[in-house]
Amino acid sequence: MHDFAPAGAGGPRCRTGTFLRLMLALTAGALLLSGCASIVTRPSGGGSADAGATGAAAAHPNAHEVRSDHLSSVQQRVVDSAKSLVGAPSLRINGRRFRYDCTGTILAAYYGAGIDLEAEFSAYTGNGVARLFKLAAAHELVYTGDSPSPGDVIFWDNTYDRNGDGAWNDTLTHAGVVIRTYADGSVDYVHHNYRDGIVIARMSLASPDLHQSEARLVNSPMRMKSHRHMNRSQWLASHLYRSAGMLYEL
Repeated sequence: MHDFAPAGAGGPRCRTGTFLRLMLALTAGALLLSGCASIVTRPSGGGSADAGATGAAAAHPNAHEVRSDHLSSVQQRVVDSAKSLVGAPSLRINGRRFRYDCTGTILAAYYGAGIDLEAEFSAYTGNGVARLFKLAAAHELVYTGDSPSPGDVIFWDNTYDRNGDGAWNDTLTHAGVVIRTYADGSVDYVHHNYRDGIVIARMSLASPDLHQSEARLVNSPMRMKSHRHMNRSQWLASHLYRSAGMLYEL
């Protein structure tokens, strides 16, 4: 059972003037702690981020056919749990409270599916995203490929300038959970957006440089908008994708 705690645990979402600048500074500090701006190869088909068109990710044109994946029961539980978190103002699952960030969203989604990823967290170092990645890598569950599967945790690099040095060198800065795949290789994922909270967004590794096509979202924005001046051509989810992890197989 998912208990959504009262609003207030997450950060403010509407900012103007001086208040906007103050909140952005506070958000950057929080992101530094969480790691959000938020290998084995699996065959194809198998923050954090500025999700400017997150609402569009939930609408699927008829031409964009949902792929028929044969999910295990645990994958389906992870998917259902992640979907249930969309729009939640804070995270408390079966009595346990999780941080309202990208890592907390993944931990909550998996915990709601009966998988306690926090049990091994203390064995690894780094921010929350790095710990998730190291956990998956330690169990040989990390893979590269152009089509992550539902339930997979997906990892991104350089979603914002975490260390503030102005260089393109920030690894494992954001993560999300795949909830749906399409025949053209696109995926929908749930993640915590630094501005909009927990939302559904989209990524297509088959069309990495395409943001929209015929009014259909192809790749959601991922690089934090205020940090895009360092590499203006790399800002979509597909540009910053690193790898995926089958943590539901733990």
